[in-house]
Amino acid sequence: DQRLVLRTTLAQEDSDAFDSRSFRNTANIERALGRRVTAGVGVGLDYIDVEDVFGRNIFVLLYFPLFITVNTTDDLLDPTRGFTLGTQATPFVEVSGENVQYLRYELNGSVYYEVLDRRRLILASRGRYGQILGAGMASVPATERFYAGGGGSVRGYPYQSLAPLDLNNDPVGGRSVVELSFELRTRFTESLGAALFID
Repeated sequence: DQRLVLRTTLAQEDSDAFDSRSFRNTANIERALGRRVTAGVGVGLDYIDVEDVFGRNIFVLLYFPLFITVNTTDDLLDPTRGFTLGTQATPFVEVSGENVQYLRYELNGSVYYEVLDRRRLILASRGRYGQILGAGMASVPATERFYAGGGGSVRGYPYQSLAPLDLNNDPVGGRSVVELSFELRTRFTESLGAALFID
């Protein structure tokens, strides 16, 4: 009921909010606490070269993620009943430069209710809350700040566009985020359906 997960990521991201090159490494120990609950703890070391409204900066971050997830849904890919709840709290230490320390935490959840049987009408709701404590905006890499907008966030808005903006109307990111989504899904056939939603 326990596993070690090692992950290495080499990435380049160019968006309206920032341009970054990063090399990320994490080692997590995850343990099943029953059939529906998973908890874990880990350690990570990231190298991030990022350019944003505050200029170009290089961050070397040491961090220790703590997380727990609960999943009672009936289907991982197309749930109709149950809920998911996950929280992660990660203390960060900037080990090069100013030795800045901050805490980033996030809470995610979703609920599914089958109004009519045989998946004909499903009421779904999703929420997200996050905050960064202990450091100002310029001390937190743009890759770790919060953004909203785009698929899986607030649909109808471009990716990362819902955030404080700079003088060029480019997103800066924020130290907190709140998202809520409600959706009514219906299925006409096994392969054809529709959804009415508000984010």
